[in-house]
Amino acid sequence: MKKQKQHLDSETKVTAFWGTGASGATAFALEQARQLALAGRKTLLIDHDLVDPSLMVYLAIDNYPSGLQAGLRLASQQRLTPANVNDLLVPSDDFSNLSFLAGLPTEGRFRSLELDSVEAFLEILRSWFDELVIDMGGLITESLNPHAFGLQKQIISLSDYVYGVFRADPEGIAKLFWLPVQGELVANNYRPGSLGSGGKKGLKSVIADMTGSPLAGIAEDDDELVLAISKALAVGQVSKRSQISQLVASLVENRL
Repeated sequence: MKKQKQHLDSETKVTAFWGTGASGATAFALEQARQLALAGRKTLLIDHDLVDPSLMVYLAIDNYPSGLQAGLRLASQQRLTPANVNDLLVPSDDFSNLSFLAGLPTEGRFRSLELDSVEAFLEILRSWFDELVIDMGGLITESLNPHAFGLQKQIISLSDYVYGVFRADPEGIAKLFWLPVQGELVANNYRPGSLGSGGKKGLKSVIADMTGSPLAGIAEDDDELVLAISKALAVGQVSKRSQISQLVASLVENRL
């Protein structure tokens, strides 16, 4: 990890992860944030899941401030400062340079969010952090909810790296084909033989042909993930041999 610390660009970067529902996007976002913090980057992981924010549940944190909603409101009012943003964050118990921002408190609250507030919020945070990692949750189509779609589109347009996570099984792939795919894709929970004789090579070909987006990596079933969730930890803290941890390491390595 020291090599990464020496060579990662000093400019603030924004990385967004979206998923197809129960695909593991939160686990990938958390592991990315952990690895960037280990590389010496001051990192903030933001729960921007508009439908089912789950970061605090994953981390087993019960008492937390109204992070995202309050931050967006203060940013839109030009009242967000280093002092009050710290009041909105949950510091990591394991990494001094890693913090978390909780998602919206209730379902449907995203309807009150303004598009301009998202851009203002991220631009301010860029000046205070080396890395912003955003867990977007499930990608929402414009036909399903135009406002939520617009909010997610804003996040994607402001991000330097965008990764979509889908389950590498027939159901997960089918969900992917119904979405407005953005950025590179990551296949999760791949099981050898589950997709026929083509294997990983065939999967890459099908995904590229059907979506027009490259497949950045494939993670096989990860036994360590269940243990990590039970302990409220990033999967890389449980095992460096974790499929997810190794794939995220390659994503970070590609930035060097």
